[in-house]
Amino acid sequence: MTAIEVLARLFSVYPLEDFAYVIHDSDQNEGLGWDGPSV
Repeated sequence: MTAIEVLARLFSVYPLEDFAYVIHDSDQNEGLGWDGPSV
């Protein structure tokens, strides 16, 4: 599965607002080993 497919699946499963909140909540993502895009 490519990164594009992963993102597409995430966007289809979670509402956009929730996904944006998860990306910005870096403390919660530390356990997942992914800090979200470096924007």
